[in-house]
This record gives sequence, C-alpha cells and structure tokens, in this order.
Amino acid sequence: MKPHHAMTRTFLKVLACLSALGAATTAIAQSDASKETLRIVVPFGPGTPLDVIARDIAQEIRPLLQQTIVVENKPGAAGMIGGAEVARTTAPATTFMLTTHNTVVINPHLYKNMTYQPQRDFTPVGLVGVGGYVLVAAPTAPFKTLDQYLAEAKVHPGKVSYGSLGIGSGPHMCGEMLVEKTKVRLLHVPFTTGSIVNVVSGQVDSSWEPYATAAPFIRTGKLVALGASTNYRASVFPSTVPLLPESLPGYECTSWIGLFASVKAPDATVRRLSDALTKVVQSPGFQERLISNGFLPKWASPSEMRDLIANDSKTWERIVSATGLKLD
Repeated sequence: MKPHHAMTRTFLKVLACLSALGAATTAIAQSDASKETLRIVVPFGPGTPLDVIARDIAQEIRPLLQQTIVVENKPGAAGMIGGAEVARTTAPATTFMLTTHNTVVINPHLYKNMTYQPQRDFTPVGLVGVGGYVLVAAPTAPFKTLDQYLAEAKVHPGKVSYGSLGIGSGPHMCGEMLVEKTKVRLLHVPFTTGSIVNVVSGQVDSSWEPYATAAPFIRTGKLVALGASTNYRASVFPSTVPLLPESLPGYECTSWIGLFASVKAPDATVRRLSDALTKVVQSPGFQERLISNGFLPKWASPSEMRDLIANDSKTWERIVSATGLKLD
C-alpha cells in the first residue's frame, strides 16, 4: 500500500471518530438541557389572572416535559420589566414569558424609550386564549345602554368619564377604540388599581373591566353592562350582556395570552414547548379553568401568532396615533 493511501485512510478514520464524538456530545448536551429548570416570566404581579394562568400552565406542562418549571413574577413598567428580562436573557433555552397583547402590540407604539422590540426580540411559542373587556356603569348612572351612553357623551362632550387600569392598559385602549369608532369625546380617568370600585361608588361614570373582574358585579346587579368588547359571549356573564361588535360593526377589542421565547432560543426548544403547550390548551380541564377566568381557549401555532401580532400591531398603531399619546 502506498504511504499516502495509508495516511488518507487513517485521516478518514480520525474524522469518523471525531464526528461520532461530536454527535454524542451534542446528544448529551441536549439531554442535559432537557433536564434544566424552565422559567416562565410573568410581567405582572402575583395573583393576577395572568399569574394564575401561568401557574396552571406550568403545572400541566411539568409531567409532559418531565422537567421542573418555575413561574417568576417581574411586574412593573406596563410589563416592560419582564419583557426586558426575557429579551436580554443569557439563558434563551430555558427562559420564556407568558404575557398579554399589551406588552407585544400596544407598548411599542406607546412608549418612546423601550429597550427592546417584541417583534424583533421574541419568538412566539403558542397562543393560549383570547379575552376581552366590558364597559360597565353603576345602576344609578343616567344610561343603561350603549346608545344612551353615547348620546350622553354627545350632549356633554368630554364630561362622561371612564376608568381604566392605567394609561396604555387594555381597558384604556378599548375606550380609545370606542372614541375613534363613534367620534364622541370621553374623559379617561386612569387608576393603578381598583378602577371597578370607583365606578361602583360613583367616582367615575363608567369603566372598562376584564371579563372575570366584572362578572360578579354584573351578576349581583352592582354594575350594569353596557357592552362586552368581543364577538364571543363569555360564559361568566348573564346571557343578557350585549356584545359591542353586534351594535358597532367593525368594533372589536380583544385581549390575548401567548407564550414567548427569546429570539435566541434554539428552534428545537421552541418546538418542544409548543407541542406541549398545544396539549395543555386542548385539555378539557385547562379549558374549563380558562373559561372560568373569562377567556376563550384558542390555540395558534407560532407562525399563526406572527400573523396575529402583525395585524394587531397595525390596528393599535392606528389607535395610539389617534390618541396622540407618547410615553417615556
């Protein structure tokens, strides 16, 4: 055998060994990664509906992935503290975020100095469900229907007030969407907490509230529902609650919940978690609990979520621009 042929065969054997070693090392690394603790960041405080749903998801996914999952609350700055945590994470394979539409499609148009951009820095894992808000008033208010409410606002421009959970919050934006649609002038009164108690006590004429928050007050007659913001009828409400999209064609103000990863997360990790989340969202028990919180279970794949985000972002860019709001 010629010397150079022997050297070639030896070289090929070494390459084969190195290739096998590399494959084994990758398999071990992937195996080790699947045993690491996963973090689900919630950009709002403990006890909020989003926090409750996140912990429910974590409990359902643990046995599917056979992996430890912890939920970490990172509240503040309209969800941007938690968002920044995920965007700059140094552990993209194990760090995720469960959040609402506000942090993904409203904040980028509302805040001038965001340190990250959701559509650039996050990748969708899957949609969990959709929800909405309901416009409510005290029984003593001079209006009992949406038509009466809008008529009062036209007679007294800028005098009829509505409360929300803060500037730029989902409830605030639903009010601004109503203003854009009907061309009435309303007075927005932001509250950091407890907007619903202020409408019950008559401090404000009306307020926009998440479905689960308002439902007990509507059922007991402490508040009158002028209209719910979605096309679907939430089972937490009496059947008499009107749907705004039926009386205002083209109006629909939804809130959705989705799970996100850092854009730096490995594709295999995102697929694995997305597959597990699909099973959770399709589970009858989880769906029942989601419905009890006023949400409609709805699964969407990562690619479908990208389309949803792109469309919603255009809608909220228009609404925010119409308000003239720009926050630091």
